[in-house]
Amino acid sequence: MTKARYLYFVLFLVFLLGSFWVSNIQNKEPIIVAAFGDDLKLVRNIVDEYNKKSKMKFVVEDAKYFNYVFIISDKYSKKERIPDLFLVVYDQIPELVDKNIIKSFDPKIMKNMIPLAKQSGEYKNDYYAYPLYAESLFLFYNKKFVKNKINDCEDLLKTINNTEKKYNIEGLTFSTDEYYYHFPWYSYFGGKADDFINMDEFVKERLIEEIEFTKNNFKYANFNISASLFKNEKAAMILSGNWFMKYLKTMDLDYEISTINDDKFKTFAGFKSFVISSRTNNDREIEKFFNYISSADVQNKLPEEFIPVNNKVLFESKKIFAINYRNNLKNMVLMPRSRKLYNFWIKSNEILNRVFKNNEDVTKTVNEVLENE
Repeated sequence: MTKARYLYFVLFLVFLLGSFWVSNIQNKEPIIVAAFGDDLKLVRNIVDEYNKKSKMKFVVEDAKYFNYVFIISDKYSKKERIPDLFLVVYDQIPELVDKNIIKSFDPKIMKNMIPLAKQSGEYKNDYYAYPLYAESLFLFYNKKFVKNKINDCEDLLKTINNTEKKYNIEGLTFSTDEYYYHFPWYSYFGGKADDFINMDEFVKERLIEEIEFTKNNFKYANFNISASLFKNEKAAMILSGNWFMKYLKTMDLDYEISTINDDKFKTFAGFKSFVISSRTNNDREIEKFFNYISSADVQNKLPEEFIPVNNKVLFESKKIFAINYRNNLKNMVLMPRSRKLYNFWIKSNEILNRVFKNNEDVTKTVNEVLENE
């Protein structure tokens, strides 16, 4: 065989193999991606752009329900179809792993992320969650009432007191019915995130101290009440997440967004992350998709309230949430990965509703609800 014929033969084989690979990709079922609520539009836009470049088609499915992860878990147990990829919050991962609903991936594909984002994907020495964006708590304040930048926790307390006296409105409002919003105050009293999975009498005493303090200083509010108070200028400030931005855009207020840069006032660092179904066989294509969503191009195009996890993008961004988030990274902590924490969330909601809505005694209520902890 001459060199020319040999080269022609090799090229022909490459062509055949390539055609077979493309045909195989095209004949495959599309990769199903599930998302819900505000994330749905974001994920659809990202997937639409990715499908223009990818030979493998991704299809976004509306999960429809806030607790759709529990629905996925139920379908998995019944051997029904579940999405190949779905978006979850940080604290849902342990249950999904323990039930074998999701599978791990090589953490090397997370190399361009901020360390906290990469750390959030880890559970039991493997990596299961690939962050799309970050979230945390921020201080939103009405500049009509709050004229100066708030520097630390003591400054915040002083500003709350001064605005209440001067304007006869709430100095600060937040969702008192969810312990996620209480945690900064718990840390103010010296508490740590893993206290809730190692519950003892000392932790209960600190919990009582924090709830007594917030009950004496803040009125009951759920998310809707606190948002309404801020919108109608009945509260000078609101402590809420970057997800509050979509409501803030509808309010005719001159506002500012900041964080409390104080190591005594810690907040949880949350992440919305993709996880991979243990039943999918599309690992290679999903890895390519993961590389795409963490790229500088995609992360730069995220709407302002979706905080980038790409390290370079986060630290170069001029968007207000990204700036505040990176400036406060040292005061953020990850939630402990434990089912005990989830159990505490449920019990804490009962405590907070009884104390704030029903005006029940803090010490008695905490001891009753956490009696067997």
